[in-house]
Amino acid sequence: MDIEEKITRKSFFDSATFLSKLLFGWSLKFFATGFWRELNLNDYSKCSAKDEAKYLFEKLNQQWKRELKYAKEKNKKPSILKSILRTYEVELLFLTLMHIIDETIALCHPLLIGIIVRYFSPAKSEITTSYEEARNAGIRVALRVKSALSALVFQKILKLSKSATGQTNIGLVLNLISNDLNKIDDVAWTLFFIIVAPFELVAVHVILWQYMGISCLAALAIIIVYSFTQWFLAKLLNKFRSEVKQMKNSYAVRMVNFVTAELATKILVFFTLLVHLLLGNQLNAEITFVTLALFNVIRYPVTFHAPNGIGYLAETLVTLRRIQELLLLEERQDDLKEINFAALPKGSIHFFKYCGKWTRKLDRINLKNITMQVEPGELVIIAGPVGSGKTCLLMAILNEIEKISGKTRILVTHQLQYINKADKIMILKDGECLAYGTPQQLQKAGIDFLALIGSEKEESEKVELTMIAIDEIYEKNEAHNVETIPLSARMSLVAHIESKEEYSTKGSIKFKVYLDYFKAGTNHFMFIVTIGFVLFSQFLYNYMDYWLASWMDYTQSASLDRKEINLTLSSQEANNRDFFVYDDQMKNITFYAIAMLVLLLTYALRIATNVLICLKASINLHNRIFSRLLRASIAFFDNNPTGRILNRFTGDMGFLDQKIPMSLLDINLTVGVVIGSTIVSCLVDPYLIIVATFLLAISLPLRRIYLRTVSNVKRNEAITRSPIFTEISTTFDGLTCIRAFKYEHKFEEQFHRFLNDNNACKFLWYALSRSFGFILDWFTIIFFTSITTMLLIFPENIKGGTAGLILSSAIILINEFQFCIRIISEFETQMVSVERVLEYGEIPSEAPLKIVEKKPPANWPKNGCIVFNHVYLTYPHTMNRVLHDLCFTIDA
Repeated sequence: MDIEEKITRKSFFDSATFLSKLLFGWSLKFFATGFWRELNLNDYSKCSAKDEAKYLFEKLNQQWKRELKYAKEKNKKPSILKSILRTYEVELLFLTLMHIIDETIALCHPLLIGIIVRYFSPAKSEITTSYEEARNAGIRVALRVKSALSALVFQKILKLSKSATGQTNIGLVLNLISNDLNKIDDVAWTLFFIIVAPFELVAVHVILWQYMGISCLAALAIIIVYSFTQWFLAKLLNKFRSEVKQMKNSYAVRMVNFVTAELATKILVFFTLLVHLLLGNQLNAEITFVTLALFNVIRYPVTFHAPNGIGYLAETLVTLRRIQELLLLEERQDDLKEINFAALPKGSIHFFKYCGKWTRKLDRINLKNITMQVEPGELVIIAGPVGSGKTCLLMAILNEIEKISGKTRILVTHQLQYINKADKIMILKDGECLAYGTPQQLQKAGIDFLALIGSEKEESEKVELTMIAIDEIYEKNEAHNVETIPLSARMSLVAHIESKEEYSTKGSIKFKVYLDYFKAGTNHFMFIVTIGFVLFSQFLYNYMDYWLASWMDYTQSASLDRKEINLTLSSQEANNRDFFVYDDQMKNITFYAIAMLVLLLTYALRIATNVLICLKASINLHNRIFSRLLRASIAFFDNNPTGRILNRFTGDMGFLDQKIPMSLLDINLTVGVVIGSTIVSCLVDPYLIIVATFLLAISLPLRRIYLRTVSNVKRNEAITRSPIFTEISTTFDGLTCIRAFKYEHKFEEQFHRFLNDNNACKFLWYALSRSFGFILDWFTIIFFTSITTMLLIFPENIKGGTAGLILSSAIILINEFQFCIRIISEFETQMVSVERVLEYGEIPSEAPLKIVEKKPPANWPKNGCIVFNHVYLTYPHTMNRVLHDLCFTIDA
């Protein structure tokens, strides 16, 4: 059963220098290797020593035991959350500090926009480093928490009492490990925005107060109302998840969240400027674009990440509560540790007036006054009808209910054909011992076995054992080596099955995978409608920014010489009027409000169609692979362990249900923002086309290199995930057998090895993603610096509103460009899960249940005989025959 770790090379991360760890330099070698050939597990390195499952488990287990002890002393309920916080308190404080530094530096950008001529941002590299390092550290903490909890849950499974196993099931455990624990990934980096967002919000309004005075409080009121709305939606989402379990309702709530968060900047700017004008103040380009830039800075931390963090935190708390309930289930009491086996009497099994039951909560006693003593080497028959207590007695012997001493051969049965081999016989009825002794003693006492057991007939002369005869069992065990028979055979079988490598496709994701996914979610008409909503809403989104710049330029010109503007208009003002800029400020505000309402509606439709496509695709693909699995041949289940199959239905389908819809929505929105902002900037300043072309020319080859490497890493991560589920399923099913032979420690070590392999792939996947984003950030620095330089070199005919529009668009590109390229790349790696699901949609099916052409006659069968005439049989994909020239007839 012992399967060694597939990844054996020492951790590259541990051997890297501090600077290499900070700048992700240690991961670049994987890009070089992945560009030339497919990566395999021999190219990977182990996870860091501090990320190994055993180390993480011991840390968390120590705090959990401390929490259990404290809760018992104070008569309180223990909390797994407190144990996690105490275990990782240093890492969490570090992450909070990193987020504070990142957001503090980000607030400097809008102030520099206010001084457009002197604007320059050399500190951008610091922001990139702090953000990427904070994101990477957060993901690493999440990885550690998930590994530690998985190991803790697995250890708990090994300790569950028989009654506790009836209170849970393998499906619940696998769902916790595969899906619910993934919530920790989301909360790991959004949680800190809940802490940072209030301080950032206060800082923004302190800055705005210097520009707008009391008018800035309008935005604060909107944010407060918005936050309460998000809190309510988070509670509503949890209600759907816990009570109704309707994915459609869950997506609907998330859709509202996305719409409000995406348009938060526009809404805040509108209401702030409206209040500013209503209070009798004048607008200018500096006030408008500083306000716009500040709200762009807090757009994600305050209006998206913080509310989402609250929702993710609520979901994570539900997950931790479920894990806590599992960890608090009743454990099997191992009394054998207190027994001195050398002091035992000669009898290896000894019961004296023993009473027992499955669980203390039951009123019924399953075993009553059992007294027996079994000598070494004796074969004992436990006889009795169904429900008499035979299984309960066996569980008592195995210490699943009570203690066990020594080793012997016990054959538990309600059959009578083995009585001639028995040294002693015990007859049970309703848990009570009615008779116990040798067959001769019971016969002399006039015991009627048939009457006590039921109406079963003794037909031992007709019985032919197909696996192994009782005589062979009896003879082979004269040397008292029972413990080497059943478990080792089963473990070797599991090892043989698990040793078969899981099939994995190579290269980049095929276009057919995307086509099949979208075909499962929509038709041609709906797809065209979705594209239409995307194009129109994005045009309106960027047009509103362009219109705002035109309005500010017009206001600036009018304030210089209002009378002259009324008499004659320059060509710029004429163009402004073409863009619906009016002399009356209230008309401008009205137009802005109408445009915003239309934008809100189109954005809602844009997101709704996106969500519906993903929802329908997820449902249809699940139904497709489930129907295929029901019709799969038995050979498929023989060649694929349970964990491998469950991995497709839990891990991969979990990506289809949760990750892919959000990634596709991010792509839908982010790509539009990046393209729109680039076009707007290039229209205002055509020289920027050169810079944008250069940035695109560099990014596309980098993305190709990234995808060649990361797609393979993602596939290997999915493959190394399967043995984890197989191990849990196998352990849960064979719990009694494992504990009977004291193999708990071996299974724990094996589970830790599986976790380490999977953690190595996961950490590499995350590191490559962060490294790629870090590289792209440096190119956005070049882009931003080029924009600023061109504004300084060619200042002619560029007014304040135009310059503010260019710089605010550039800041959006800085924040969005690397995220855009990376989310597209990550979406392609997530499509590996779709690829794996579609593979199960092509599982060969058995013959149809009904074959009309070969339908038997209505009066079939007449004789009811079975005839085999020279039958040969081979299993699929094998050459060896398992049946050779078989001929026989079975008459009715």
